[in-house]
This record gives sequence, C-alpha cells and structure tokens, in this order.
Amino acid sequence: GVLLSALLLFSLPAAADGSWTAREHYDRFALALDDRASPEERRAANLFREFWKRCTGHDTRAVADGRPTVLVYIGLSAAPPSIRGTAGAADLTQDAVFLKTFPPSGDVPAALLLAGGGARGVIFAVHEFFERAMGMRFLTPEVTHVPDSPPDYISPLEYAHAPQFLRRGMQYEDTGWRQFPGEVRDRAFDAFRLSSEPAFGPGLFVHTTFRILDPGKYFPANPEFFALIDGRRNAPVVFEDGLYRYLDLSPKEMGALHPELRSQLCFSNPGVAEALVRELLPRMRAHPEARVWSVSQEDWDYHCQCDGCDEINTREESLMGAVLDCVNRVADGIREEFPGNYIETLAYAWTRKMPKFLRPRDNVIISLCNIECNMLHAMDDPEEPFNRDFAADLAAWRGSGAKLLFWDYPENCVNALIPYPNFHILQRNMQLWAESGAI
Repeated sequence: GVLLSALLLFSLPAAADGSWTAREHYDRFALALDDRASPEERRAANLFREFWKRCTGHDTRAVADGRPTVLVYIGLSAAPPSIRGTAGAADLTQDAVFLKTFPPSGDVPAALLLAGGGARGVIFAVHEFFERAMGMRFLTPEVTHVPDSPPDYISPLEYAHAPQFLRRGMQYEDTGWRQFPGEVRDRAFDAFRLSSEPAFGPGLFVHTTFRILDPGKYFPANPEFFALIDGRRNAPVVFEDGLYRYLDLSPKEMGALHPELRSQLCFSNPGVAEALVRELLPRMRAHPEARVWSVSQEDWDYHCQCDGCDEINTREESLMGAVLDCVNRVADGIREEFPGNYIETLAYAWTRKMPKFLRPRDNVIISLCNIECNMLHAMDDPEEPFNRDFAADLAAWRGSGAKLLFWDYPENCVNALIPYPNFHILQRNMQLWAESGAI
C-alpha cells in the first residue's frame, strides 16, 4: 500500500497568482512513497529531502504529520490513479523522466509527481525538478550550485523526456572520474543523467579480442588464430619458465617494449569465430544482466595479411571486411541461447570504413569512432577534410541499417573536467548522432 493517510479533509489556499505553490508553503511539503518502493525510488526520496533542505532550509514532512500543503509522489506506484494516469502519455522507457505539478482541489492538497522509466529514471526526475524549479546546478562531482534563497513561488510544471541515447557515458583517466570516491562518482553519474545501460559484459569493453582468446592459452596450440604479418604468425606472448604468457600491455607500453609482438586475430579463420563463441557463452550465462558483449580489435593496426583475410578485405574494399565477417559469425553463434544480447565491435581507425557488401547482423552493434577528426569543427563540416571523410563513413553505416553507438572524442582525454575550446560544436555533433539513429 501507499504511505498515505485519510486525513486530507481540509481546504487549502491557492498559491500566488498563476503559480503552483509559494514560499510560505515550503515548510509543508510531504513525501509519499510506496511501502514496496524500489531501492532507486528510496534513493530518489532521500535525494529530494536533501535537496529540499539545501534549497529552502525546511525538512520534508511525513505524510501523516500535520497538514501538508504539497504531496510529492516519488514514483508512479506511490500516486493515486487520478495522478498516475497523467503519465500515460509519457513514454517511460529506460531513463525517461516525467514531472507534473497539480493544483489543490477542494480538500485535496497540491501535488507533484516525479516518475521515470527503468531503475533510475525517477532519480533523474528529482534532479530535473530541482534544476528547473529551484535553480540548482550540478557542475562537477564535488560542486553543486544552490541559489542563496529559494524562489518566491514555483510555476506549474509538466515535463517529459525519453532519451534516444540509451547508453550515455564518459571515459576519464585517473585525473578524472576515478580520482573521486565511489559515492561521489555515483552521485555525479545520477546528476549528469549518465547511463551504463545496456550493460557491457564485465571486463570486456573495448579492444577485447585477446582478453577473450588469451594468446598465452591459444597461441601455442593454435598459432593460425593469430595475424600473419610479414610471413609469420604473431601474438603478444613471451615464453617464461616453460609457459607462454600474454603480455597485456597498453599500446604505448607495447610500442616501447615489444613492438614486434603487436598483432590481431586472424579474423577470416572460421575457427576463431567458433573459439570466441565457446569463450563467450559461459561468461554470458554467468552474467545475465549484461546484454552487450564486445568483440573488438586491439588498439593498434597490424591486421592479418593471410590469403583468407586479404580475399575478404579486397572484395569488401575495407579492412573491416574480415573483422565484420567474424563478428557476424559470433553473433550467429550466440543468438539461439541469448536472443536479446548483442555483439559489439569497433569501427575504429583501420576498420572505420563500412564494407562494400557485408552488413552487420541485427544483433551486432557498431561503435563508430571519430578519433582522427578535427574537434574544433563539427563532424559534418564539409570544409574540414578529416571530418568530411568521417561524415561519409557515418552516412554509409547509417544507410546499412546498423545499430550505431558513437565513440566520440570531444574532450581533453587527460582530464575531461577542465575547459576545452570546442563548446561551439558539441550540440551540432550530438544532433548529428541523433539524426543518424544512434542508440
């Protein structure tokens, strides 16, 4: 049941002319929360209490405590049907938000509905309300602006938004997100409306092929699984104490210490796709919460030069040919047991160009990367050669019907929290991603 009481048998004065409620009523806000509320709804309620205190100096009341002027319903399940039904027009898909104010009517107090889709939409709705109605600004993980005094009144409000981009994240180096304690990082994740859904398989985000097919395990028995480069099969392994060991090094470390060991998989070998499926299926069974599994090239070129790879790449007029052929085979291999899961791969550097004939399966996600582009110009600026080439590749992938995820590089990658002189192109790029159907 809902934590409401049958006490609301009184008449409430209207707020200031044309407003929903006014400052003199800020001490009479009460939260209504379903007693079966989810952890996220309870977190949203706690955030509302905290933000309300910071903005107005007043605590929120329990519903049964005195005579509330405004009832704040946290989540759809907390609201009566007459209020819950107003969200019917809102598409409460993953991370969607819905806010609506209701004036007092007879013996029913004014109300505010804060609701959302998925687990965290209601948390986003709380932040949205405090930005729109109270002037709060969530600036960095440790800095939130709160106005010196609350507004004299709050105007009627109705807002609904369902994000097209399901996964919205930022990658920072150690001088960025990772320097903050987990609680601070989580609060910022909510305040900035970021999302890690749909979730990637743990430990497999980008440049994953050697983490799936460990060269220390596979190279000794199956050297043909690895790239043929200048006439020899190659893999980043060393032989020590009678064992082969995978050198899991960054591109910079590998280039400095063992440049001769840089390699990729031999993507045209059917056995590689079969081995990838064999390694992935147990991980997928162990992590049913993860819906996206990355099978993506290592972070350097050194693609395979064998006859099989050359034949596919020549036919497809793109080095992505052999990679996508393999990724499609993997996607076919996991489909029967995991029809709702996806295989993701990078269209990155040497694989950015779409193949001429091959098309990604419907359970494949293409992560298109613009690392080569000029970030002082919009990605579709026809006057900028690097961006013009990228826009052509984008148009081709878009025309293929591929499910697109964009890996954008619009910030200083050393510390993404410091200013970077490209504010004038960020909006246009986001619009371009949206126009391209990116998810």
